[in-house]
Amino acid sequence: MKYIYFLMMTVCLIVAMPARAQHQDQAWDFAKNTQQWQVWGRPPKPSEEQEKSIKTAVTWDGQMGCQAKGALKVTDDDEAMGCYAVSAMLPLDDDRAAVYTFAGKAHWDKSKPEVFAMFVTAKGEFKGIVASTVGNFSKVDDNDWSSFELTVPASRIPQQATHVRLAVRPASNYESRNLFTGTVWVDDVSWAINSAKPLSLESFMNRGLTDDAQGNGGWTNQGNNDLRGLTVREIQVQGVTFQLADPSDNANRAVIALRHDEPSVFAEQVHIPIATTRFDRLCLLHTAAWASDTSQPMGFVDFHYDNNDVISVPLYNGKHLADWWGGGSASQAYAVPVENPSPVRSEVLLYATEIANPRPDAIVKVVTFRAGETRSIWLILAANLANGPSQLQLTLMSKRDISNWLPFMPAVAKTSEDSVDLSFLLDAPAGKHGAVQVNDAGHFQFEDGTPARFWATNIHSNLGLFPTHQQAQMIAQTLARIGCNLVRLHLLESALLRTDLPTSNTWVGDEQLDRFDYLIKSLKDQGVYVMLDSITGLSSHHFKEADGIANFDQYYSHKSWAFYDPALRKMGHAFMHKLLTHTNRYTGNTLATEPAIAMALLINEQSVFWDWRLDSQPEYYKQELKKQYNQWLVDRYNNKDGLAKAWRLADGKTALKDDEDPAKGTVALSCDYVGGKMQQTLGQAIDPSASPAKAMRAAENVRFFQYLQTHFASEFIGKARQLGTRYPIMCTNIYYDMAELQTALPTRVVSQNAYWDHPHFNQNENTVGMRNKPEVSVNPLAREKLTESVIYASRIANTALISTETDTMWPHEWRSSHMMLNAAYGALGKVDGVFMYAYAGGWGFDWDKFIPANAILKTSIQYNDPAVISSFMAGAFLYLRGDVAPAKSVVRLQVSDQMTLAADGVERARNASFPANYLPYVSRMELTFPGQQVSSLEQPGLVLKDTLASRSRDAVAQAVDLDKQLKAHGIIPPNTGLADGRLTSDTGQLVRDWQNQYATVNTPLSQGCTGFVGKQKLTFDDLTISCQTPFATLMLSSLDNEPLSTAKRMFLIAIARADNADNQLQFGTLKTTPQSTQRGEYMTFDDVMHQGPVRIEPVMADITLKAEGLMLTPLKSDMTANHQAKQVFASHDGLTTLQIGKQGVSAWYLVQRISTQK
Repeated sequence: MKYIYFLMMTVCLIVAMPARAQHQDQAWDFAKNTQQWQVWGRPPKPSEEQEKSIKTAVTWDGQMGCQAKGALKVTDDDEAMGCYAVSAMLPLDDDRAAVYTFAGKAHWDKSKPEVFAMFVTAKGEFKGIVASTVGNFSKVDDNDWSSFELTVPASRIPQQATHVRLAVRPASNYESRNLFTGTVWVDDVSWAINSAKPLSLESFMNRGLTDDAQGNGGWTNQGNNDLRGLTVREIQVQGVTFQLADPSDNANRAVIALRHDEPSVFAEQVHIPIATTRFDRLCLLHTAAWASDTSQPMGFVDFHYDNNDVISVPLYNGKHLADWWGGGSASQAYAVPVENPSPVRSEVLLYATEIANPRPDAIVKVVTFRAGETRSIWLILAANLANGPSQLQLTLMSKRDISNWLPFMPAVAKTSEDSVDLSFLLDAPAGKHGAVQVNDAGHFQFEDGTPARFWATNIHSNLGLFPTHQQAQMIAQTLARIGCNLVRLHLLESALLRTDLPTSNTWVGDEQLDRFDYLIKSLKDQGVYVMLDSITGLSSHHFKEADGIANFDQYYSHKSWAFYDPALRKMGHAFMHKLLTHTNRYTGNTLATEPAIAMALLINEQSVFWDWRLDSQPEYYKQELKKQYNQWLVDRYNNKDGLAKAWRLADGKTALKDDEDPAKGTVALSCDYVGGKMQQTLGQAIDPSASPAKAMRAAENVRFFQYLQTHFASEFIGKARQLGTRYPIMCTNIYYDMAELQTALPTRVVSQNAYWDHPHFNQNENTVGMRNKPEVSVNPLAREKLTESVIYASRIANTALISTETDTMWPHEWRSSHMMLNAAYGALGKVDGVFMYAYAGGWGFDWDKFIPANAILKTSIQYNDPAVISSFMAGAFLYLRGDVAPAKSVVRLQVSDQMTLAADGVERARNASFPANYLPYVSRMELTFPGQQVSSLEQPGLVLKDTLASRSRDAVAQAVDLDKQLKAHGIIPPNTGLADGRLTSDTGQLVRDWQNQYATVNTPLSQGCTGFVGKQKLTFDDLTISCQTPFATLMLSSLDNEPLSTAKRMFLIAIARADNADNQLQFGTLKTTPQSTQRGEYMTFDDVMHQGPVRIEPVMADITLKAEGLMLTPLKSDMTANHQAKQVFASHDGLTTLQIGKQGVSAWYLVQRISTQK
């Protein structure tokens, strides 16, 4: 008979027992013996042979064990008998809400099929099976031990039962009595009783789940960005049941909302009396808004004991909870997704957290929830008081078996003649066509009229700009080889200014400047252009006291003081002058006149409208801002009477107060620039219904901020032009709302940075969190802020559009989709530059550390990440060569006057709202502002009005309506646009299928896919792909610029997941793909220096082309040919099928058409 080994964990209920005992936990580690376990399943009259089997059925095996020697061995070697082991009887708890958990480790012959079942049974004096659960088993160690766990709620156990037994049975199909022989070892077996009682919060709740109007009564005070879609009254998390309040029965209140600095809107603390004696743990279902700070407690739980002692437990963002929009992970919480919570989001997160009672044996009288001193809002929906061991599984550890993954790490190396090289996509040397300019249509071109487009990356490391000459040549050749034609030198002041002196304006020494010059020269030789970043030196300047900058020690990245402080601007001019007049000793040109410099940026990721560090502003800057505001009002309106007239309201009154006079500097800003209130206050500019006076003043404040930002740009760009620059210069590279975006008009270039799933660093825990959600699984219509929706919807008519930073970083498991997708849709939308961040980031790293490393070192260090580099190379074909055709149609969005005042933090310029949730995937989109002189609309085209009213409608419904309208007017073909859970570009070349979770590209020169393509057969114009690997990015591109139907040399990219050998991931929740692949989300990993080697998951696929024969040559990590592993595939009926992943595995292959005829 075929032997099949099964492990059955049987929980038997005994009804005729004494009264229930208090809850009692039990554990067996079997280190010494098997006491309290005995044999069951023996026949009434066993034979002599059966008696021998019974004696050896339950024994102690001193040679086995998971952690230490010693395990319970359960053997059934008689098919007709079916012996098994049972524990001593375990008492049930009186609490009918209790949950019983049985757990342990098991070992069996893994070569046999495995089906594991756990039963709650009643037999003989009991009354049959009453419940059963399939157990979950996961690998524990390399000795093939696996863990099991069974959770049984008391509600599934008959009330008359008083005790249970735990049984281990090496048999199959217990109910049908089909018995088999086998042996199972178990170790570290335990059982625990968990009981939890709801803590009543209803009378202390102060906010509802619905906010019908921003600033008016619900959730976080952000309008329809709320939790109205949460309608269930009970949520179960890992066996813990949370009871939610019903707003209709509780005066529309369903949450405790805490914030320390807005007592008129949120509570600072609440005191909850405890109607019980003792408890072990407090279980919270909660979340947070505006959660970014991980260094300070978001809140506190204060335990007040009956002896008047108070013990406070701090709760931190990134540890106990995180932002409800899913911006990060919580290392000690279980993520609870809520789908379709509001018109604004398709999914938000709640967090289930257990907080240990510091004194579980003492009586707690009161629990206080208290807000911490951060800008976050702490939102508590439910709480339980729990006893017994911890039941909430905080995170799901992914102990991935990567033993079959292969070492493969892209190398920084000189180009070999025997290598595949994408440098033919570049036009060396850089600068041969003259300076970059913006043409009348709003696109880059060189001075001689040659079109320009940049497929770029970043070097960020403060030491990364000083490679040796040999290293510089290697870097430049490697970048050209992967198809990169521009490098942004990020945060130049961090590299060029010394930080070890009393002042901060001393430049680095001559040796470093020599290396800096040679790097630019080497890049230029290879056809790689350069972007100068932060040419004012004001993005991340480390000022010293001797510099004379007010509050110098508080100035750091993302501070907006430089826009209006004279001393800072003076420092900025000095830095820019020295930078742009610096002469490169190898090219002979200054950085102002060097034609290989393609563009420059004044200040990185900052806007006067949005201070990322929303702390209280120092008094000096508040007064300086107010002084300049009053002077601006005088310049604009002459005097108090002129201002009072301009601010006259419909009722004849004025919004100017009697004691205010701009000439005296006494007119207050609408926004006091303190805390997180700035956007909320400025938002009154677009909502005059509540207070016309406040709306009038807020609108003026918005115009003043626009003036500051445009004046800053014009001042510095004007000085740069005097120094000889001709290339485009941008002010900043992030725009949140329409009022900000309008300030980019004078520069004629918009840069909009956007990441998918940017890592969130938790310094307290030394961990990093990511959502780990695949981009291909996201419905763009649902406003999930995909980077395509953020970047490509920021196009202003007749204005160039780039993104100086975009990426999905390591160790996001599905990151190989990102650059390929952004290349495809960037080409569709005629975007002018896309920059991957970052080829070499990481503070304190230099090329002596980069080049010899055998591991991916940090999230922003990606030069040796095979997933990112593979996707980048795929993008070089699609975007830089232009394999993806631009959209045939264009939709112009006319921004209303009211929208130009939008600066309320709703992020209308980057929140993926309609029509940005649809157009970047189908057509081209461009904005026009009031008074802007633009060219006539290209045809076919459509004009839409962009108003607050249109933005407030349901984004999905509007996208559906627009799709119908475009098809009805013949603007896009009927077989494109929206259909069946996918979006198809009007060219037909791009398909985004979020229901099946993959995307495809189908062009004459490149064809492929990315996403969960396992078990799919995808058909393209010239090939078919049948992939066995669940997730993969596969792209076949012509290397000789001929269509794939006739190309003789082709480049095949085949990449799945990639990671360091030592990296372990934790997930807050698990999801299942349509192809039944399980994946984790809300990921946490250690922020440490990891160890290699870098490994790739082999991609197994069949790729069929029309060809007489094909030669497949795997490429090494430096893109040189591995001739020893090349294979030849013959044709059948005119078709040739390449088989990859079985031998000679690589992420990159050279494919050549050959003739197999003799």
